[in-house]
Parts: sequence; C-alpha cells; structure tokens
Amino acid sequence: MLQQTQVDRVIPKYQAWLKAFPTPQALAVASLHDVLSLWAGLGYNRRARMLRDAARVVVAEHGGVWPSASEVLRTLPGFGPYTAAAVAVFSGRERIPMIDTNIRRVLLRWTKHTNATPAELIALAQNYQPSTHVDEWYHAMMDLGALVCRSRPLCLVCPLAEYCPSAGNVIAAPKKRRPVRFHDTRRFVRGRVVAWFVEHQRGTLPQLVADIRSQYRIEQIRIEEAVGALLEEKMIRRSGRALRIAS
Repeated sequence: MLQQTQVDRVIPKYQAWLKAFPTPQALAVASLHDVLSLWAGLGYNRRARMLRDAARVVVAEHGGVWPSASEVLRTLPGFGPYTAAAVAVFSGRERIPMIDTNIRRVLLRWTKHTNATPAELIALAQNYQPSTHVDEWYHAMMDLGALVCRSRPLCLVCPLAEYCPSAGNVIAAPKKRRPVRFHDTRRFVRGRVVAWFVEHQRGTLPQLVADIRSQYRIEQIRIEEAVGALLEEKMIRRSGRALRIAS
C-alpha cells in the first residue's frame, strides 16, 4: 500500500482493509469488486488483485498461514525479490539483504560508492547488517534515508555524521524537471476506469467512455488504451457486449 502513496493516506485504508479481511481466508473468498472498492485511492490496482490471489494460494497450500521464509514468499503472486525479503525480515527476522531506494542511498554514501550493481548492494548490506535484530536495523536504515540522508541530505542533524565518510561532501542531486501532471498519466486514467467499474460493476465501452470524458476531460483513445490494458491483465473481462470486473 505504501508504494508511491503517502503514509497518511495509507493508514485509514490499511485499517479498513484489516477490518474487512482480518485473515487470509477472509481475503481469499473476497470478490475482486470488494477488494478494489477498499483499495480505491491507492493506485496500482493490480497489487490488490495479486494480494487477494496470494491469499488464495496461502489458504490452498499453506494451511491459511502466511509463510515467513523469503524463498516460499517468492512463490506467491505479486511477491518479487524486494517484497519477499521485506516481509521475511519484518515478520520472521530472517537475516537477508533488503534494498529499497532509501537503504541504497545510505549504503552508497556510507561506503563512498557513487554507484553499485544490485549484486554489489546486496554484498554491502550483508557486510553491514547485524547478526541479531536485523528487522530493527532495516527499519532504522529506511527511516534514516527517508528523513535525513535524503537526495539533498541533512548532514548537520544526522546522528551518524561524525562516522560517515560522505558527511558534508555529498553533491546535491540536481533539481528534477517539472513533473508531469497526474491528470496526464496512465495511472490517473487507469484509476478512473477502475473506479467506474467499482461503481457500476458492468457496462458497455461507449457508456464508460462517455462518463469518464464528461467528468474528467480525458481523450477517448487514452480511456480505450486503459481498458485494453486492464483486459489483458484480466482485471476486467468481456461479457457479451458489456465489460465487467473479473471475478
């Protein structure tokens, strides 16, 4: 839920999610419509479906108990290397490397690397991570990177500045180009299409296009492209001339 979504927006969604789906069994039997209804506003709706599908595998193959081993987690829908490592570290205290953007930045500055391959980053993390309480160490690394050791670092208030070889010598990251308006992104259009299906559950393509164009002034071709992508991903399906959320 936190992927590219602010914490203050995630918290109420997370609480509502746990209330509706307190167990893997509850999530496994949920319809995609109910899952997407609760996920609305977070974006990346495929994550919601894959989490539901992962719960189904957990119920069918793991006795309804979420596994904590990274190798097993990797077999679940939607669990890539980072997600599997993060869950294993924070739920089972498995001592394995877990690299996100913030941890990467801290490691590179701490070791005075200007860049590193994924394999080199894993080696760095393995070298520095402690033998115990690895979950607390990674929490600290993430917070340090997010709050202090940012792209434009706050070295003067960093608690580790006196030990860091890069303190005060970091070249500030160049200012980013003017960002693209969210309204102009594919993510925005996909979100509007999914929201339409959550509200209406089913309807024809002309109905969907007319409703979204009138409300958001989005070009028809962009709406149709979003619908095509959702059909390919099996988020929605055809039912005669109508379209509807997949089961």
